[in-house]
Amino acid sequence: MDLDSRTKAHIRNTKKSKTKVRRISNAREGALDYSLTGSLDDVEKTEYTKARPQNIQAWNSHIEDQIQIAQRNGKFSNLPGRGKPLASLNEENAFISRDEQILNRLISRQGAVPPFVEMQMSVERETTSFRNYLREEIVKRALVDLPNYSSDDVVRSYRDQVWEDRNVSYHNILIDRVNSIIKSYNAIAPAFSRRGLLVLETEMKNAREEALPVIINRLRHPRATSKPAKQDKKPSTLIGRIRELFGGVN
Repeated sequence: MDLDSRTKAHIRNTKKSKTKVRRISNAREGALDYSLTGSLDDVEKTEYTKARPQNIQAWNSHIEDQIQIAQRNGKFSNLPGRGKPLASLNEENAFISRDEQILNRLISRQGAVPPFVEMQMSVERETTSFRNYLREEIVKRALVDLPNYSSDDVVRSYRDQVWEDRNVSYHNILIDRVNSIIKSYNAIAPAFSRRGLLVLETEMKNAREEALPVIINRLRHPRATSKPAKQDKKPSTLIGRIRELFGGVN
């Protein structure tokens, strides 16, 4: 019986101790909120007295409420540097790659686009023209050789090896021209921006893969396939001018 009495007394003392600690903690939070807001009555009306968030969504909502309260209290008014550009923004922006930072720094210092940037656009244009040519030729020949509504397996296995072998010299001339431009570009471009040379076998393989969905779609919808419009304008790329000079190679 005495043991039960001591146990009960211990439980009561423990509860009293926890209650006292909780009161002290609440008093500290109330004093802190009072120092920030200036009034205990205001503290009771704000969101500070609510239970602390228990998950990410609740924390996001809590933070948004804190921002709105600060805005209403004018905490964001008259901030130093408001409306002015940040110094060295690109240097401190974690979302901009190192290459882009260097490029932006060059443009900022020189006040104009560096010469290698202009040549880079030429490299992109000529490379794209060459790759488009390969893809379009593969599509055109597949549409001639394969019957409409061919199965996907038939299209995937299709390859005009005769055409590739017959035009390998012509394709080498085209790719050498593009690689010549890439070499000129690499000679003046910084290391981070230099390009690798094109390899004909790799370009042909990629062209066949890119042409595959186009061929499948056009064979499935032959009536929707329209003839390409005639181009009266002179070709704007070096690849186009070479093709015009050779009169096209079949």
